Amino acid sequence: MKDIFESHPVAVLKQEISKTNIKGYSKMKKAEVIELMLKNKDKFSYIKMAEKKERRKREKKPEKKPEKKPDKKIKLKSVKKPDKKIKLKSVKKIKTKEEPDPI
Repeated sequence: MKDIFESHPVAVLKQEISKTNIKGYSKMKKAEVIELMLKNKDKFSYIKMAEKKERRKREKKPEKKPEKKPDKKIKLKSVKKPDKKIKLKSVKKIKTKEEPDPI
């Protein structure tokens, strides 16, 4: 029975369990699901061995040699930055000597 259950993907096994009143199987791993099904094997006696599908082998494509392309120079566009206005600090006149006002 265990071999039969192991031949099926876990999604199929969980789908079969969902048809019964068994709870708590949704987060189980495949081995745990199989153990649960073996404990209740009278409910799953109708399940038969899954047929393995043959996998097609991919044909290897011949390797292409990369063509050498002439080097292209990349032209960078110059980005103009907006002119920054320079803020000048105001300069205060400093009086060194007090001169009398001409009258």
